[in-house]
Order: sequence, then structure tokens, then C-alpha cells
Amino acid sequence: MEWFLLTTIDIPSATEAEQCLRWYALRWRIEDWHRVLKSGCRIGDLAHENAERLRRAIAINLVIAWRIMLMTLLGRETPELPAEVLFSDIELRTLHAYAKKKH
Repeated sequence: MEWFLLTTIDIPSATEAEQCLRWYALRWRIEDWHRVLKSGCRIGDLAHENAERLRRAIAINLVIAWRIMLMTLLGRETPELPAEVLFSDIELRTLHAYAKKKH
């Protein structure tokens, strides 16, 4: 199989071609992250009185989407990974209290 990657980036060497391929490969992770941000975090539904509050809400949701992506990837690759690796003590206590309240 032979394929070509069209780009506007100047690639004078094999090393730079490899870097361009790495960026392209990461593109799909970035697309997934945007999907989580838009669908999971529902960032399009944010409504605030001013731009600064909206900016802060978006910044928080960026981190939340990143953590969701991290948990998803690690959960698929290493499902035996303990929760303590991903969550702080206070986060774990909060999750346990929430789960207890739901039952």
C-alpha cells in the first residue's frame, strides 16, 4: 500500500517528515477530545453574562474533557489500574459519597 500525506508544512528532511506524521496521528486524539468537550461537557450550552466568565467555564471544561479522555484511554489499555492513580483522595471520597447517595 502506498499513501501520501498532503500538507502545507515545508518538510526538507526525513526527521521532519516523521514529526509531521506524529502530528497527524495525534490529530485523531484531538478530534476525540473535541467530541468529549462538545458532547460530554456540552460546552455549546454554556451561557454566561460576560466573556470572562465564559472563558473561565471553557477553561475548566477543557481540563474536564482532558481527564475524561485520559480515563478512557487508560481504562481501555490498563483496566486493572487502581482509581488512586487517576483521582486524589478527596475526589475518591466525593465519588464514594455520590455513589452511596445514588443507591
